[in-house]
Order: sequence, then C-alpha cells, then structure tokens
Amino acid sequence: MTFAEYADIDAVNWSTLSAMRDSPLHYAHRLRTPRPDTPALAMGRAIHTAVLEPDAFPLGYVVRPDGIDRRTKAGKEAWANLVAASADRTILDADDYARCLAMRDAVRSHPTARRYLADLRTEIPLVWDDPATGLRCKARLDGYSEEGGLVELKSARTVDPVRFGAQAARLGYHCQVAHYRAGLVAVAGAAANLPVVIVSVESEAPHDVVVYSVDEDLLYAGEEE
Repeated sequence: MTFAEYADIDAVNWSTLSAMRDSPLHYAHRLRTPRPDTPALAMGRAIHTAVLEPDAFPLGYVVRPDGIDRRTKAGKEAWANLVAASADRTILDADDYARCLAMRDAVRSHPTARRYLADLRTEIPLVWDDPATGLRCKARLDGYSEEGGLVELKSARTVDPVRFGAQAARLGYHCQVAHYRAGLVAVAGAAANLPVVIVSVESEAPHDVVVYSVDEDLLYAGEEE
C-alpha cells in the first residue's frame, strides 16, 4: 500500500488525534484542514526509507544535480528534463541525499539497532475498530518483528536522554506507540505486553544512535491519554 493510499483511508490516526492534546477545537480544525505536506515531512519519509528500506531508497529517490537555476530558462528546461527522467522518484538535494545515507549507515552499524532491524517488516498499514469507542482506527508502523516487537524510528537533534525524553513527552511519542501497539493487538493478535522500542538517530553528524525501550508505565500513560 502506498502512502497516498494509506492517507485516503477514512479512520482515526495518531497524527490527527494528537491535535486533541491542544484542544477539541484544534482536533476539529485538523479534521477539516489536514496538514499540508512540507519539506520537513518529505525529508522524514526519505530518512525512514533510507534506514528501514535501504534497497528501496535508490529506487524512490534521485539526487538533484548542482547548477540548476530554476529562475533561468535553461534551468527551467533542465529541471523539467530531470523531473521527466526521474519518473515517480522524489528529487533530493545532494546534501539531503547524503544525509539520508549517513543516517542509514549510522543506524545499521549500531549493534543494538541492527539487532532490532533484523527480520523487520516495515511500513505496515493497520486498520481496526477501537473496542472501547467503536471508532475506526489506522496506523502505519515503522517496523514490527515477532522477536523484537514494535520498532519506531525517530530522528532528533540530540539523542541525549534528558533532551530526547523532553521531546518525546512534548510530541507524545508514548501515545503514538501505544496507539500502534493497540493496532497490532487488534489486527495481528499480538501480545498485550508486546515490547516497544524507539530507535533514535541524530539528524546532524556524527549521527549518534540510541535505542530506547518504552516501558509499560509509559505505554499505560499513552493508552490512558
């Protein structure tokens, strides 16, 4: 299932539901006006593809050559030719493309992260009915394996435990993975205490990596919220 096909599913997902952390008015506004795609979101998808699906990355992304000035006639023609030649692939600046590869290498060379990525099924779409409310829900998991459990990839400015922990709490990562685990329990019959880890990688060199285990207390807090 492509990301566009997943986005078209009429169901409650975490990125929309998270607006309730501000207020019901924010949630209603998010429902009426979905978030537009942004360069940051597009870069996040590129990083996820590079790290979680390294074989698919060169098939889905291409480097924009230096020297194309789209303000000039020649630059516009060169850009049009590049777009035509790229087909359905996403065009990245050379620096962004190199950053994706560097983050991929950092994660996949990290001994603990590498263990969790082994035999990992990635970009898994789930659709289920929430037993408590009857609402149709959906999620798109970064990764899942029977041995390693639920794996979520996050890029960050720093993987320092205190500062990354503050970011995780502010953005509701514990709620997000609790929502994902509920989907796995409902759809795949996974154990209610399925282990959950967050693989965090710094977005700037040297791209340090830490694997955080999300404990049951945090997951319970996410479920309650």
